[in-house]
Order: sequence, then C-alpha cells, then structure tokens
Amino acid sequence: MDIKSHIKKATGVCKSTAKKIFDRALDIFSKTTGRAKSVKNIKAVSFMKRHKIVLTAVSAMTAAVMLMSVVLIKQNVVSVYIDGQEYTTFTTLKSDSEQWLDLAGVEIFEGDTVTVDGTSVYVDRAFYVTVKADGGQTTFKTVKATVSDVLAKAQIEYNDGDIINIPLEDTVSQNSVIELNRVSSSTVTETETVEFETEKVNTDQLYVGQTKVKTSGQNGKIEYTYAVTYVDGVETERQLVGQETVKETVNKVVLVGTKKKPTVVTSSTPTSYKAVYTMTATAYTYGNDGGNMTATGIRPYRGIVAVDPRVIPLGTKLYIETSDGSYIYGTAVAADTGGAIKGNKIDVFLETNSECISFGRRTVNVYVLD
Repeated sequence: MDIKSHIKKATGVCKSTAKKIFDRALDIFSKTTGRAKSVKNIKAVSFMKRHKIVLTAVSAMTAAVMLMSVVLIKQNVVSVYIDGQEYTTFTTLKSDSEQWLDLAGVEIFEGDTVTVDGTSVYVDRAFYVTVKADGGQTTFKTVKATVSDVLAKAQIEYNDGDIINIPLEDTVSQNSVIELNRVSSSTVTETETVEFETEKVNTDQLYVGQTKVKTSGQNGKIEYTYAVTYVDGVETERQLVGQETVKETVNKVVLVGTKKKPTVVTSSTPTSYKAVYTMTATAYTYGNDGGNMTATGIRPYRGIVAVDPRVIPLGTKLYIETSDGSYIYGTAVAADTGGAIKGNKIDVFLETNSECISFGRRTVNVYVLD
C-alpha cells in the first residue's frame, strides 16, 4: 500500500472518529436538557455544517500522525537458515530473533546454536558423535565442526605422530566415530648369546681314538639396538639401528689322534719267562683332557701298565692274566708309574672308564718275559 492510500484511509478513519466524538457529546447534552431525539439530529447536522473546516483539519492532523507511525515502524524481512540451507523468508514488524523463530515454526533443541546476522538467523542442529581414545570412549552432542574441533571439545590432546581415522580438517556428521590411536617409540637394547663352535684338528701326537681339548670354547655376546614403535602400547614395528660385539666367541678346539697304536698280542700263558709275581691289579684310562703322558714320555694305550720300578723295572715286557685264567690282559710293557702303585701292585691301562669300572680290583699273575 502506497502513502496516498495510507493518507486516504487515515482521513476516513479520523472523520469517522470525530463524528463519533460529536455524537457522544450531543447525546450527553440531550440527556441533560431533556430534549427530544430530533433535536439531537438537528444539532448534529447544524454542528457539522458550522464546524466542517475544523473537523477537516482535525482529520488531516490525525491522518498525518497515523502516517508517521506507519512510516516510522519499520517492517523486517527475515530469513531463517537451518544447517546452512535456507528454511524460510518472511516480513514482520517484530524485531526479536526468538519471535522470528516462533513465526518460522522453528524449535530449538539442546545443543543447537543460533547465530543472528542482521535479519538473518542461522540455526545449526546438534548431533551425536563418538570419540574413542586411550582405552575408552565418550559420546556427546556437537554442531557442524571439524575433527580437530571435536577433539578439542572432548579435551583430548594428540601428537603429530598419533593415528586418527578421520583427517583433522574433515567435517564430522551424525553418528561419526573418531578413533585416536596413540603412537610412541623407544630404543630397546637386547643382548644375544652366540654359542661357540667345535673345531676338530688332526694330530699324530695322539693315537687313533684319542682326543684332547686344546682350547676351551667360550660363548660370545652381541648387543643389538632397536628402534621400536608402539600403537596404544602394543609393539607394531621394530627396526635394527645398531649392533656391537660385547664379547668375542672362542671356538673349542679338539685334537683328534691319527697315530696308529702298536699291535698288542694276547696269547696263552707263556711257557718261558724270567719270573712271575702275584699282584693286586687295578685299571686306569685317559685323563679328562683326552690323554695324559706316561712316566716314560709316551701317551698311554692298551698294553701299557704302571708298576713300582723297584719291583719291575720300566721297559720290562710282561704277560698278565688272572690266576684262574678267567681274564687275560695279555702282553704289556711296564712304561708308567703311579703314586698308589707300590710293591706288588699293578695298574693296567684300558680304553674307557666303563672298562675300568668293570675291571675293578683283581688278583693277577704277572709274568716277566725274557
């Protein structure tokens, strides 16, 4: 409606109002003087004619006031947006944003945000998101926001190396689930034992079947340094970054005999001999190191016996058997001595410890051969 239309309408309203005021005054006058209703009508017409100019002026003034009111009261063109999309636009004389939302039929719920920019009202609806971190999870309402904003709202800090299933700059949506995995690293040092190997070296200083440890073996140690990566405390990657030999490995060296043993001939009781002794016999074998030199400087073998040189001189050839003939040691050479071998005692050499145990202690006849 234009201004002329407002003035015309206001003038008509003013005239009607003035007439009502005059009629009311005349009615009061008529009741006071007791005149008939016809008088009222005659007076009204007469009053209107005599005061036509005055009534017109009053009407014009009233119309002007009303027009000024219409002009001064500004109408607002309001636009309402929900989640960035235009919801409605309308015109109203109301100036309060809450009233605007009521007129638009928009209800605000818990967590929603309302932003007013002039006559534009922006409503962002809140929705639920879930954040999983540090072995727990939390679900809460938020409006349109980035993953970074949501983590800040949840008061969850993170480092550059941490793993987040959604990029930080992405915008979350209804029922989004943000998972944060903590990544940490450390340096781990581990020591590994390196077992020694056994080397066998042939030697003609030992008889076939004889062995001797030349060098004892020693295990070595190597220290390894790793860069280890953990995700939520669980190791996920290990990279070798250094190693150091803490102790060198020493291989065990064993000498293995290649020298052929002299042939030992066992025979029946000799018929020709210089003397015969009845003695107590025991047996001995190689030492713990694989062999031990005899008193005459040779390595022992079967056929070497230890004697008391005061009874049987070293180098004497002998024949040994039990007195009942149940065990025959055979021919032998007196080539060794022993601290416990005194008088009529003899110690025969056998190849193994089990043979020595089986031999035990026996009474034997020792024949001194020619």
